[in-house]
Amino acid sequence: MRRIQFLALVSLLAFAPTAAADERPEIRFPRGGTDTVIEGAVIRGDRDIYPINAGAGQTMTVTIEGVEDNAVFQIFPPGTHYSRDEYDIWSFHGQPVRGTDGDTRQWTGTLASGGQYLIVVGGTRGNASYSLHVEIR
Repeated sequence: MRRIQFLALVSLLAFAPTAAADERPEIRFPRGGTDTVIEGAVIRGDRDIYPINAGAGQTMTVTIEGVEDNAVFQIFPPGTHYSRDEYDIWSFHGQPVRGTDGDTRQWTGTLASGGQYLIVVGGTRGNASYSLHVEIR
């Protein structure tokens, strides 16, 4: 009987939903620092989402390098909401920051408002390993 219970538990765990691996912790800089580099990888068709808090008038610079030159990003302003549907497709309810509405690899701009921005990383083809550099001054 214990073996059947164990097998039932294992099969439940194998098909149980897991926390979305692509919702990343908020970007924070080392004490006294103004920039950081994040190493990551995103699976084809998925997105990595990095929240970051910044103030109005600050200048943000974001660059990304991909091992196969296929990693890109978009930046969404404060107030943007996002969700994932039953097919695991992300939807963002807001417009990207001007200049990051395409396959962006480098962007610098003065932030119009303060709050939590979203840096959304994806691949242009296949899986993408990347190095994301974020600086705010």
